[in-house]
Amino acid sequence: MTIAMTERDEAAGASSNRYHYTRVVELAGRTVRARVERDYYVNQSCAVAEVLNDQMPGRASPSTHPPTGGTTPQAPASQSTRPPFSDL
Repeated sequence: MTIAMTERDEAAGASSNRYHYTRVVELAGRTVRARVERDYYVNQSCAVAEVLNDQMPGRASPSTHPPTGGTTPQAPASQSTRPPFSDL
């Protein structure tokens, strides 16, 4: 079985001490957004993959973890908490 991935949007940018990359694709009928942000300070860097909610385009589903400045996100009781990224 082959799952097709369709490119929807892509953006990248950089300055003297940070860069970011965002890509939105359609994968197996779902819209997925991946973001990487790298800053001079590690605690201001993050990498996030989000499955966008079908009912509210542009909004992440509750099962995703938004960037929190390098700290562990507070997950609902039904989800496990993931450790922060130590180095991107």
